[in-house]
Amino acid sequence: AIEYLSVGDAAGIVTGRPENIAQRENYGLSVSLSSRPNKNWNLNGGGSISYMDIRSRALQQRNSGMVWYTNIKSTYKLPKEVTLQAYSSLNSGWISLQRTGKTLSYWYGFSAKHEFWDKKASLNLGVNNPFAKGVTQRSVEEAPTFISDSHFLYVNRSVRLTFEWRFGQMSTDG
Repeated sequence: AIEYLSVGDAAGIVTGRPENIAQRENYGLSVSLSSRPNKNWNLNGGGSISYMDIRSRALQQRNSGMVWYTNIKSTYKLPKEVTLQAYSSLNSGWISLQRTGKTLSYWYGFSAKHEFWDKKASLNLGVNNPFAKGVTQRSVEEAPTFISDSHFLYVNRSVRLTFEWRFGQMSTDG
């Protein structure tokens, strides 16, 4: 497995680079679900959970643990070619040979889309994480020569307005 490897020197300077230095085993289960409570409403969701084991004989290091992810999306069609959507995801930290993410990460959003010109064009207004400036993340990195405990703010609040225009046709004929 190619892992991002950090090495500290006697002066306390840590440098990092990707190296093909480890073996990774991952065992897990993924589930996807879809439902249509009525003709205008779609619900989709899913998740995965897995056990990850990463080891490097050359470095005599090992890291292992459970990681998981879940998401849900709800889409509702209104009259006059308007569609509303809400979506969210939540996932555990991550695992690599030297690093372990220690905090939950989440993402959510809402959007509204209006189709027009015989469904050849659409205008979409969406917001992501409107009620939170960002998500505080914590990562612990351990190596034989150092331990690093990092805290940072993952800023993911945004607003977007998109215009889409579909013209011409695609064909698979050769």
